[in-house]
Amino acid sequence: MKKYFIAAYSILCIGMANVNAQISVIHNFNDTLGRYPIGSLTLSGNRLFGMTSQGGAKDSGCIFSINKNGSGYKDICDFNGKNGAHPIADLVVSGNTLYGMTFEGGANQYGCIFSIDTNGSGYKDLHDFNTSPVYILRPL
Repeated sequence: MKKYFIAAYSILCIGMANVNAQISVIHNFNDTLGRYPIGSLTLSGNRLFGMTSQGGAKDSGCIFSINKNGSGYKDICDFNGKNGAHPIADLVVSGNTLYGMTFEGGANQYGCIFSIDTNGSGYKDLHDFNTSPVYILRPL
């Protein structure tokens, strides 16, 4: 049994040595359309959705969408303090609605939980935090 494991492991390692990963940059951020992307991208249909922690119209971050091939970048919502500021974590999609959180802003300036339609309409502040956020560290 041990011999078979060693043989299988050796074949796996040899196969991995021949993998040539291809990375393609599909968008470069700037101040106007957001900067410092944060969290993971969320896929809905053929569009990817994400957030930047800064940049946008009020330098408080934004929510964006982009086609999987890198075309059609669109800033769908700019955070302005009142509707939240400096988003954190990942967006979650359910149907045509995105859900996320901000680190600051909202009614109490301690961040909020929000929802927004994938077309950029229908922004709703679902919850305003009233104390400082608790940091959760996750491994890289």
